[in-house]
Amino acid sequence: MKQFDRDRLLTMQKDSIDLLLTHQHPSGSFVAGPHFSQYMYCWLRDSAYIAYSLLLAHETESTERYISWAAQILEKNEEKIKRLAILILQNSPLEDRDLLGARFSLEGEDDQTDWPNYQPDGYGSFLWLVTQYLEATNRQTIPLEWEKAVSLTVQYIVLVWKLPSSDCWEEFPDKHHVSTLACLAGGLRAIAPYLEREEKETACTTETAIRTYILAHAEKEGYFPKFIGSSFVDSSLVWLSTPYHVFESKHPFMEKTIDLIEAGLLHKGGTQRYTEDTYYGGGLWLPLSGFLGWHYVETDRLEEAENLLGWIVAQGDHLGHLPEQVTTFTNNNSMISPWEERWGAIACPLLWSHAMFLILHFKILQYNSKGEKKYEKENVPR
Repeated sequence: MKQFDRDRLLTMQKDSIDLLLTHQHPSGSFVAGPHFSQYMYCWLRDSAYIAYSLLLAHETESTERYISWAAQILEKNEEKIKRLAILILQNSPLEDRDLLGARFSLEGEDDQTDWPNYQPDGYGSFLWLVTQYLEATNRQTIPLEWEKAVSLTVQYIVLVWKLPSSDCWEEFPDKHHVSTLACLAGGLRAIAPYLEREEKETACTTETAIRTYILAHAEKEGYFPKFIGSSFVDSSLVWLSTPYHVFESKHPFMEKTIDLIEAGLLHKGGTQRYTEDTYYGGGLWLPLSGFLGWHYVETDRLEEAENLLGWIVAQGDHLGHLPEQVTTFTNNNSMISPWEERWGAIACPLLWSHAMFLILHFKILQYNSKGEKKYEKENVPR
């Protein structure tokens, strides 16, 4: 492994694990940003990766608690999902309140604010997380207490994947976002082997339909766009390959998409969301650098993965806390102050940033351990 400051790396590893555990609510949920007023919620998407990073760290009970929390939300919304199926069948107009939210209070209640909340990506991420847990714990079947929630999630994705939604950044609510579709298809793809025959067929058929739809709307130049009808890319498009494997890394459209992300959005280790982004100036996002690094590990680009890991580590403050983004490179510096005046300083710590640091670190360790799928406990100091 590249020669990092080993003491600092291991300290940040331990501190990141402790931070995530500390900010897991008694209910099992994870707060997105404990010191940022707008992020006092649990996002299903962010938390899937937080729970996964703790699974890699052998904090299995924590991952179980989160999955159980999310499962309870799905079961609580069973009637809403049934009603949605009727509304769609009747071709009735839909409102956000007819759909499930992307984020919830830490106790599992709906967010009643007017902040865009219909982003279905987290439901695909939830299914993917369940499969990662099953594989890590050598289980052949879904635990009985999660079966209903998994089934409801499959039903929900089948219902909503064709609908426009906000993207993973709470923006462009009238578009069809390719990274969102990646989460949905990837979740179905992952969970299908654990489903009963009829439900498995439904999941596989829908996953194929989503994949076909994405391909049919790829740009004529041979890459995947941020949303259908756009010509620019978003770094979240990495999800199409890593971790969801909707398209393998060597698919020519996937390779071209990664090339465009690297050419336009990767700057000295930090990864922007997209070229038109102006949120806090449109800076460099630590979670996205983590995903790109993870993709590099999966494509045997270890040195580049280690460079991204080193960049992430270097963004830690004096407490070792990692922010959501940094503004050493932005699209529009003049947009930093308006956001600071509106919401305060950039969220720090962001649990998703710490989770992606841990995931990337563990994936590099895994790569250097000859592809073994599990880590020895001595690699995770407590």
